[in-house]
Amino acid sequence: MKRIKLPRSDLLFKTFFFSLIISFLLFLYSGSNSKASSLTITSTVDWNMGQFSNVESRSKEGELRLESAGIWGAQSWKTPDKGISVGSAFATDDSYLYVFRGVGDTVFWRYQPDIDDWINLANAPKGVYYGADLQFYNGDIYAIFGGYQKDFARYSIGEDKWYLLTDIPSFTHQGASLTSDGEGGIYAIVGNSTQEFYRYDIALKTWTPLTQTPLTVRAGAD
Repeated sequence: MKRIKLPRSDLLFKTFFFSLIISFLLFLYSGSNSKASSLTITSTVDWNMGQFSNVESRSKEGELRLESAGIWGAQSWKTPDKGISVGSAFATDDSYLYVFRGVGDTVFWRYQPDIDDWINLANAPKGVYYGADLQFYNGDIYAIFGGYQKDFARYSIGEDKWYLLTDIPSFTHQGASLTSDGEGGIYAIVGNSTQEFYRYDIALKTWTPLTQTPLTVRAGAD
């Protein structure tokens, strides 16, 4: 048989190509037979050798707990210069707390948590009694005053000023409450052992009676 001598360049290429195929087959074989490894931690010592945050393992062997973010203890906050009593109401704008004092007074405060202090705001246009309530909406505080009053008002936070609005159709007393639908409407139950339920349209400045509540509304409703 006549032997054919390959050029050196062809021989090197075929040798490289053959080695590449063998390496690829070995890779596939080793990958198909490999298994994930695992590590079992059985003691606090083992655990503490790792890295972790916001947890602690010191309290009891075999237990892992969330790390405390603070300490338990009595907390105290500054109180307003006058006592808060019957008819008081509050609302928040997610930054401050707005508060009616109650007891027939017109005092109106803002509590500022960042400085733990009470700030006197413009007095309410009416005295505040049982059945008063406050509701924040879109930069304003809406208010009813209880005490068999029909008055309805808006407090402008930016202006520190009150505006009287269209009276609510019925007298408000114990159990009266306000809430908002977040879409330009303020809803009110008037309490006073009635079933009356109303919606105030902020844009139209009008009240609309709605389907009455299933039961009469008294003190404690909200």
